[in-house]
Amino acid sequence: MITFFTICSNNYLSQALSLRASLVEHYPDSELTIVLADKKTQAVSNCIPIEDIIDSNLLGQLVDEYNIIEFNTAIKPYAFRYFFQQGIDKVFYVDPDILFFDRIDDIILSLDTYTFALTPHITRLISDKSIYHLLLGTINTGSFNLGFLGLKMNEESTIFVDWWCNHMAKYGHNNILNGQFYDQKLFNLIPTISSNYIVIDDLGCNVAEWNLHERQLTICDNIYKINKKNLRFFHFSNIKITNAQDNIDGNLLLKKSESNELRELLNIYINLNLKNKYSEYRSVKPLFKFQPNIHRTSRAEMWKYKLQRKLNWK
Repeated sequence: MITFFTICSNNYLSQALSLRASLVEHYPDSELTIVLADKKTQAVSNCIPIEDIIDSNLLGQLVDEYNIIEFNTAIKPYAFRYFFQQGIDKVFYVDPDILFFDRIDDIILSLDTYTFALTPHITRLISDKSIYHLLLGTINTGSFNLGFLGLKMNEESTIFVDWWCNHMAKYGHNNILNGQFYDQKLFNLIPTISSNYIVIDDLGCNVAEWNLHERQLTICDNIYKINKKNLRFFHFSNIKITNAQDNIDGNLLLKKSESNELRELLNIYINLNLKNKYSEYRSVKPLFKFQPNIHRTSRAEMWKYKLQRKLNWK
């Protein structure tokens, strides 16, 4: 059995529904399960609230320790374990801000042989000083992008997922200096702890702003191509649901790869999200009380939060 799942909070449901639509377009008999990192308030099919996967004590601990982004990544191994326990032997996680543009049959079949299916952030060395930060960022945050991950259920993956769950219960912060970058950096260990992994070398997989410099986007017979091969799936990380030109003008990496094809691709993503009620879902507040996001809050708010925790204020 095979399943695809994603993780999001209520305010990201339009992205998850857009991902689902793109998956079903190429796999009409498949279904995308949405693991909701929130309490369920919206009428969305095949949506499992995290409360049905993680026990209340652990859930309270994770909510107390993590901001919303950290929480969404920390629960990923618990979702894998849940699907394994349902007897599903091939499980694929896909970030909600991804769209499929082609089938990935070969990747699915690869899990007949391998335990782990991984996609790299970049595949070439960088010398261009204007984008050298991408190389440094990959070194700091992990060789593999965990926006896509395939696991086969076997003894090796079961042991790994149990360890991964324990790790993420404590070490899932965005704290690069202490070896933590959500759930991603620890997957640098896979090539040293396992021989049963495949690194997907098709450049049409997990295309994103951070690797567009090595991947030329074109259109041939209404089919998107990357370096003349079919685009398989695109990761729209950091894309705002406004319009294509705003995103290109405000993003150096997109600007360097600006083209009519890229502009059209971005508009496809934006319009699909608008169709899937982006304006309605984006305003839904998370029902869990997460700690402040240290990247988007003021120093005063952070100090207040830390003082409250230290003094055990309510």
